[in-house]
Amino acid sequence: HIAYGSIRMEPVFMVLGQSAATAASQAIDENTGVQKIGYAKLKAKLIEDKQVLDFVSPPRSAKESVSKEKLGGIVVDDTEAKLTGFDAHGATASPFVGEGYAHDGDADKGRQKAVFAVKLPRSGNYEVRFAYTALGNRATNVPVTVKFSGGEKKIIVDERTKAPIDGFLISLGRFQFNADEDAVVLVGNEGTDGHVIIDAVQWLPVK
Repeated sequence: HIAYGSIRMEPVFMVLGQSAATAASQAIDENTGVQKIGYAKLKAKLIEDKQVLDFVSPPRSAKESVSKEKLGGIVVDDTEAKLTGFDAHGATASPFVGEGYAHDGDADKGRQKAVFAVKLPRSGNYEVRFAYTALGNRATNVPVTVKFSGGEKKIIVDERTKAPIDGFLISLGRFQFNADEDAVVLVGNEGTDGHVIIDAVQWLPVK
């Protein structure tokens, strides 16, 4: 921490050193104490020497939120899922759907789950996509199960890797769904090696 702090303070020390030297030189020229020099003249000299006197921090990038309407298809956000656990919320990484995402806090492994369920408007084939935000503390082995007409399929998602679709969506595959039954995606945290992020699930009809 000391080394890092020193690196961050080095530009400040450089500014102070140059300013102090210029002030001392001006005091000598004016045959006065450094406390009594003319500050307007000092400022003009520092600006002439390309000294940085004012610094405005660049604006912090805004978090990017994506609406369900913009995504299209049928979308169930984390706030609409049935959750057991997953009561921690975040918006550190983006883009994300809605107001942010839920996560398991990297705790209670095997005891937290999220059920994304919806009645689809019509029977047919749908591509199912899962939304998450990637960071280095995420789990590499998130179990995601798609329950479709006549079966189910388990997919392992690496959430440390940026999602391939728009940076926050990954396709879980294409499946046949019956409009008379719930389309379900289940996310758990059993055996996971980091934070499990749940943001949203999207069903896109396949033409």
